[in-house]
Amino acid sequence: MEVIVVLIGAALLVAGGVCSASLLRAVLSDERAGMLALRSRRVDVGVYAVLGVAALVLAIVVPPPS
Repeated sequence: MEVIVVLIGAALLVAGGVCSASLLRAVLSDERAGMLALRSRRVDVGVYAVLGVAALVLAIVVPPPS
């Protein structure tokens, strides 16, 4: 049971990191974005946001074992 709680916490941490990457890519200039700038700003923000929200939903939806 404790392992599942740790895994859910880790998944929430990853989801938060990806969502914050989306926010940073949206507000930073192309020169300051560094490795966050892979494609155009609009595509990067959209992809990071979708991945972050998907990871967040999966972390919340996965039920603990009975």
